[in-house]
Formats: sequence, structure tokens, C-alpha cells
Amino acid sequence: MNWKQEYQEKLRTAEEAVRTMRSGDRVYGGTASSIAYRLLDALWDRREELEDVVLCGAMTSRLLPFFRPEAGGHFSTTTFFA
Repeated sequence: MNWKQEYQEKLRTAEEAVRTMRSGDRVYGGTASSIAYRLLDALWDRREELEDVVLCGAMTSRLLPFFRPEAGGHFSTTTFFA
């Protein structure tokens, strides 16, 4: 198999990608200009299925739903700066 075919076989939608995430996982959502907003939106859509997921990242340019009170029990956030 060549690399182009292998690449095509690995492509997933955001919804398909976040189906692999489980309760208790730690997820890196990105930092500054590299934040995967589409993936984070899809992860938020699964909030009722998940508990205790820790979202890691820094310098978001928009308010994420993970910061709202209704995220409690489903998600918590941690940030880091260097």
C-alpha cells in the first residue's frame, strides 16, 4: 500500500474521531492558532455520554462550552504556559 492510500483510509470526520474518546481520558485540544475547534465541538456534543474528561490546552480565542457550569462532571479543563 502506498502512503496516499493509507492516508485516505485513516481520514475521519470529527464525529468519528471523538467516538474513540472515553470517560476519564485526557484530551489535548490545542493551543492558540492550533486549537481543533471542530473536534472540540464534536466532543462537546458527546458530553452526556462522558464523565471526568480533562481538556488540556491554552490560549483559546473563543469561549468554549467546557468552561460553562453544565460541563461539570463531564469535563474539566487545565491549562499550561511556558
